[in-house]
Amino acid sequence: MSAQSSQDNTSNAPIGGDPFSSLKLALTENVHEPEQRARMLAAVDDMRALQGQAAFADAYQRFVAISSGQMGVVGPYLAKFAAMFK
Repeated sequence: MSAQSSQDNTSNAPIGGDPFSSLKLALTENVHEPEQRARMLAAVDDMRALQGQAAFADAYQRFVAISSGQMGVVGPYLAKFAAMFK
């Protein structure tokens, strides 16, 4: 039997205060592929800019779509952002 290694990319960052900044920090610390990290950080900025507007739902869906491979990092934040839908 060969031992398989796995990588734990879960984030235990607190989600108090500004969830956008907390998420950006978690992404910066845990997403090691520069292009993927840049796309995800830009998507967080889009969500922040659209917070409180009807278009926030679309920005949230785009963020989830590009973050699908990083659910261990972003998962803890999804409910917080989903609660922001108008």
